[in-house]
Amino acid sequence: IVSIKCNEYGKGWGKSKKEAEQSAAKETLKIVVPDLIKEIDS
Repeated sequence: IVSIKCNEYGKGWGKSKKEAEQSAAKETLKIVVPDLIKEIDS
């Protein structure tokens, strides 16, 4: 799970801890980047 300002975003799974962390980071970016772009444009 990735937490930003006490908000939980992506969860990740993998064969190793590193794979799980990278998976969580990718899922978080899929959520956060579009929201950030919307915030910047407004």
